[in-house]
Amino acid sequence: MQEKTQASPLKAFLHGALILTVSNIVLKAINFFLLPLYTAYLTPEQLGINDTIVNFTSLIFTVLVLAFDSAYSAFYYDEDTQEHRDKVFNTIWFSFLCSSVVALILVLFSENISLVLFQTPDYAWAMRFALVGVILNLWYLPFALDCRIQNKMGIFAIVSVSGSIAMILLNVLFVVFLGLGFYALICSLLLSNLLQVILYSLLCKKRIAPRFFDKVLLRSMLKYSIPLLPSVLAYWVVSLSSTYIILMYFSTAEVGIYGIASRCVGVVNMVTSAFYMSYTAYAFQSAREEGAPEKFRAVLNVFFLMISALVFSGSIFGKEIIVLMADPNYLASYTLLPGLMFGQLAYGVATVVGYGISICKKSIFNTIAVLCSAVVSIGLNFALIPSLGAYGASLTACVSYCVMAVLLYIFSERLYPCGYQIVRIGICFAILFLASLLMLDCSFLIKLGVWIAGLALLAVVFRESLKEAAYAIRRMLPRAG
Repeated sequence: MQEKTQASPLKAFLHGALILTVSNIVLKAINFFLLPLYTAYLTPEQLGINDTIVNFTSLIFTVLVLAFDSAYSAFYYDEDTQEHRDKVFNTIWFSFLCSSVVALILVLFSENISLVLFQTPDYAWAMRFALVGVILNLWYLPFALDCRIQNKMGIFAIVSVSGSIAMILLNVLFVVFLGLGFYALICSLLLSNLLQVILYSLLCKKRIAPRFFDKVLLRSMLKYSIPLLPSVLAYWVVSLSSTYIILMYFSTAEVGIYGIASRCVGVVNMVTSAFYMSYTAYAFQSAREEGAPEKFRAVLNVFFLMISALVFSGSIFGKEIIVLMADPNYLASYTLLPGLMFGQLAYGVATVVGYGISICKKSIFNTIAVLCSAVVSIGLNFALIPSLGAYGASLTACVSYCVMAVLLYIFSERLYPCGYQIVRIGICFAILFLASLLMLDCSFLIKLGVWIAGLALLAVVFRESLKEAAYAIRRMLPRAG
């Protein structure tokens, strides 16, 4: 009986990850295969304008969330009562309702923001639409967090899939048939967020009432989340600030080239995001169980094996993918894929090893790691982008995420030791990344041979982890009789 109880969090984690991965694969695949359509109807300049606005509003969203998304999971399991869960949900929901007023005020200054970003007020309406999208995102975020922490991945997947399908269809309508240019993607995102607000309200049936708003709990959450906010902002610097440094030295067209490479990396994100969403609940539920560190170590090994295989494949065959999927105007984006894809792999490793910090509620160490990564990012971006353009930004992203992963590993191992095999992971990472860079312009047959060798290396190095994963899955399968 005890064995069954202990296995249930792992089963929920794998079940939730499977649901999200399948739904993400379907949606990201559709969006990925629409790239030829987008690149045929949107110029690099138009795509660059869209990405500049969206990246700016993502910064606003990051600030207004106040790192409460991390606080949600950290405080949710403190008490095993429905009243406590209602307090956690309502405290965060009403906090987001108040912070959305800030976004509403910024709508009034859209022309000024457009002037700062583009030296012209012509993009004020696009900025207004994007800021309204931020407001709607804040309103549905607590529902999404609640579904994820409770492993209600069915509801989460339904809403996410519906929102994504709506956005894809609207993209086609606005880009192809209405010819709205850079407005198309921004308006599609706004309407998709509106749909998700409606669906979460209907499906979740959460009790929203001021009486569940808890000032004491709010203070505790703020004490936990405020130290995280600099790290969240620093993460924005690492992941998105390169857009504005590229724009400083080049044009919106160069930003558009960078944006296409980033969208290709979204194929990696479809798997990793599903993993993170399900792993959060599993990690917090299992952290105090006997043998949890060994389980977490095995999880990281399997995660690295799967994602590195995906990243290596996308990087080494990047030129062929871009030639097939994008307009010739975007061909240069293939050179950016190794840096951006392996950057995502490094970020994934950083996220998994960093759970020890969250489990121990020592968020200051996460802040230190991400701030150091942001400093490296800014320094390298200003050093490399003027001469290398977007290619320099892609290399910077990879290095910055590697710095983040190493520091989070060091801090987390001191707080919650798991014995992660980080040296083995680092060596494989370096070999595959260098191979991807060297193979950028080689013939397809040579790439194929190197690709097979790379996958064989991963299979040999992590063969024991594969056996452990297979054993864990067999244990969860129903037994005969």
